Amino acid sequence: MNGTVPLFASDDVDAMSELMNGYLEPGSVRLRTPPKSTGGLWLSQVAGAPDPTARSGVSIYRLNIEREIHMRATELSDAYTIGITLAGRNDLVLDNEPVGPSHMLCSPGTRVSAVYARSRQLLVRIGQSAVDQAVLARTAEMPRRPVRFDIALRADQPDVAAWLRLVSAFADRSMSGLLDSSPLAAGHFQQMLVHGLLDVQANSLTPALAHDRGSLTTQALRQAVEFCERNADRPITVADMAAAAHTTVRTLQRAFRAEFDMSPLDYLRRRRLRHARADLAAIRAGHATGTVTEVALRWGFTHLGRFSLLYRTTYGESPSETVTA
Repeated sequence: MNGTVPLFASDDVDAMSELMNGYLEPGSVRLRTPPKSTGGLWLSQVAGAPDPTARSGVSIYRLNIEREIHMRATELSDAYTIGITLAGRNDLVLDNEPVGPSHMLCSPGTRVSAVYARSRQLLVRIGQSAVDQAVLARTAEMPRRPVRFDIALRADQPDVAAWLRLVSAFADRSMSGLLDSSPLAAGHFQQMLVHGLLDVQANSLTPALAHDRGSLTTQALRQAVEFCERNADRPITVADMAAAAHTTVRTLQRAFRAEFDMSPLDYLRRRRLRHARADLAAIRAGHATGTVTEVALRWGFTHLGRFSLLYRTTYGESPSETVTA
């Protein structure tokens, strides 16, 4: 996605209601505006899939509400929405519990009561299946019911603040068009957002996610390594590697440290760097075409300076020197 994609701009209340029914449980939205309140609503997408009811993945929207709006609605039964307040009035009550001054997090089926006025928000929509798959990857078990998160997302907590910065980074890189050239990086951003949310925000599975299953067998470690090798060109994560080994992320991390003296993520990055070097060598030999930038993005390296530094540290020459040698 290059830039923002305008989705809606109107001051018509009925049109607003129709719009919101497309993003929340159909038929659940009730809007009311004070008689003298005027102004419009603007919605644009800055990252992710275009389908507002996407059952997987992560999408980010920018919402501006100028007039005062009182809303009652219900979240979709298979989606999560994080509302990040940027400015204005955003008074929210979720399932009869006030959110307070924090950002809000709606779990599937949450009942929402809200008052907005001169509101500017960043909305993060996560499909339930993305959360379910993250839980499966980390616990080797699919959740029996939707994960329920605490409703208040507090930016004054360092871990939450770091997660919010990741949201901004995903939005910025998506709007720049950079992630269109690197599906690996786009997939990693989405995976980091989902797994990060499970880590930083208290939820109904926090005890299970923190549980460590002990040591990893040699066979299980081999399964993780083979999975990494087979799927290095796909947006896999450490959690996916753990799932392939039928273990937890923490156990896998400890095993990689003991066996390879590096984290699973570093191991995966090294494998991708090796593939990038092979592609650059193929360009030098005339067996392929492309540029250093294209190769780096293909293998998920979106920060070209860091890619060049890692490459030089590993191979003793720059990527461009590999191509021209």
